[in-house]
Amino acid sequence: MFRFCFAVVFEMISWKNSFKKISEEYALTLKKKEALEQLLKTGRISQSTYDDFSKEIDATLEALESQKKALMEKMKGKVNELETQIKTLEVFLVNLEIQRVTGEVDETAYENQAKSLTAGIEAAKQELSSMLNAMDELSLKAEPVEVKEVLKPFESSSVAYEEPAEEPKGETEEESAEQFPSVEPEPAVESSTVEEAESEEKVEFEPLESEVSPAAEEDTESELETTREEEEVLL
Repeated sequence: MFRFCFAVVFEMISWKNSFKKISEEYALTLKKKEALEQLLKTGRISQSTYDDFSKEIDATLEALESQKKALMEKMKGKVNELETQIKTLEVFLVNLEIQRVTGEVDETAYENQAKSLTAGIEAAKQELSSMLNAMDELSLKAEPVEVKEVLKPFESSSVAYEEPAEEPKGETEEESAEQFPSVEPEPAVESSTVEEAESEEKVEFEPLESEVSPAAEEDTESELETTREEEEVLL
């Protein structure tokens, strides 16, 4: 029974290897990300190069986050086991003390067993404390690196973009008026003027009956009578 309890307690050390590996890789990846941010900040790399490396680093961080979550779940189970083992060892220690009082165990056996149980309880408590601290560290999320200063352009490939200055509205309206002059509408013709023009046209096309005088008509009739008389004389 004692061997089984101590074997379970000392097997808990195996989680430390996984925790150490994940923690080191995670810290190294964060340093890479920070270095990449500094390269972009100082203009030593272009935005496209930064994006390519940033995708790879973010993918690595996501994979490490998944490993951290899986390790956290295993450690939660180990914590429960440690708490159970500590309680079990304490029960054995209490029974040993009772057996000592009742004389069921001699002093030599008592000292050896009590020493082993006490060492096991202390080791389990230390392991539990270390595991809880490690779980707290794993639960912390990395804070993103903030670049507050304006990023300099990449001198060899990119050109800084400058926004065009805004022109005053008054000048713009004058220039548009010069380029596209407005067409003034023709003045409307009054209705009275149109009526007068139509009446004049009508007057021009009417027959001039009044121009023939009565005297001219009498001369014409006398000429006709003279002509008739001459014709009768000839007959």
